[in-house]
Amino acid sequence: MIDFDRVCFSYAAKEVFRGLSLHLADGERAYVSGESGCGKTTLLRLIMGLEKPSSGTVSLGTDRISVLFQENRLLPYLTVAQNCLLFAADRAQVGPMLRALGLAEAADALPSALSGGMARRAALARALVHRGELYLFDEPFNGLDAENAARAAEAINCVTAGKAVIVVTHHSTEAALLSCQRSLFDFR
Repeated sequence: MIDFDRVCFSYAAKEVFRGLSLHLADGERAYVSGESGCGKTTLLRLIMGLEKPSSGTVSLGTDRISVLFQENRLLPYLTVAQNCLLFAADRAQVGPMLRALGLAEAADALPSALSGGMARRAALARALVHRGELYLFDEPFNGLDAENAARAAEAINCVTAGKAVIVVTHHSTEAALLSCQRSLFDFR
């Protein structure tokens, strides 16, 4: 699914990766952890093709990638449902996904009317209805209380069963909620 072969990447004078090689198989679930600013999100950006390595190669077995960015990135002029419909593989999945994440009543709300946790769940709903072959989640439970994190984990696990998943997290307990047994790369 994903192969990094001797990847090097820098932001100006700050080297982030030098000779990074790693592999994620189809259907495998892994997590990436480490301190803030160490390159976790950069790793995802390289996978998505938003950044290019200065040397080495990044190879993907799919172009159908579903992403939950670290920021919610909801379009402010669209309702929660409309934000989800932009990327939905099947329009009929939007309502059930919003219900699964406890957002049914907020379907017609604009992002500005949402709490931080609700906005996070709306962004997650949008990523999940996309139905990718590879799922990238950058701190999926950020801003969620325990009840909503459990609800989100259940929805993620249901949709991503049998798919490749990478979770960026500061907490191994969050990786465990998503059945990510292996650290793809630990920046500590």
